Amino acid sequence: MMSPYFTTDAMQRLMPGITATIHKHMARWAAESAAGPVDCYAACKDLTFEIIVNQVMRLRMSDLEVKEYSKVFSTLVEGLVPPAINLPIFPFGRGMKARQQLVARVRQALNDPDLPVDSLPAKLRDEYGPDSDVAVDNMITLLFAGE
Repeated sequence: MMSPYFTTDAMQRLMPGITATIHKHMARWAAESAAGPVDCYAACKDLTFEIIVNQVMRLRMSDLEVKEYSKVFSTLVEGLVPPAINLPIFPFGRGMKARQQLVARVRQALNDPDLPVDSLPAKLRDEYGPDSDVAVDNMITLLFAGE
C-alpha cells in the first residue's frame, strides 16, 4: 500500500514542500546559531519528523503540533525498550500512553474531510476505512523512518 508513495515520480511531487520545510528549518538553525551551538542531531530529527508528517503524510500540523507529536512519538519509542511493564512509572507504560495519543491524532487526520485525496493517509483511509487499525498502524510505522 505504501510503496506507490515512494516512487521517483511521487517523491518529485513532494520535493517543493520538502524543500520549503528544509529552508524553514535552516533559517531557524541560522537564527539559533547566533545564540550558540545548534544540536544537529535533534535539529535533523525534528526536520525529518516534520517532513514525514507534513509532506509525506500531508497532515498539515502546525509547528507547535509537530513539536508536541514528535515528543509523543519519542515517548512511544522509549517505551518499546524492555521491561514491558504497563505502569505509568515505567517507559513501557508511558510509551503505551503516547501510542494512544498518536492513534487519536492519526484517526483525527484520517477523518479529516479536507485531507488531500492523493495523500497516503487518504489512500489508506479509502482502502481500509477511517477507523481501521491497519491505516493507523501504517501511518505510525512511517514515523519510525524519522526516529
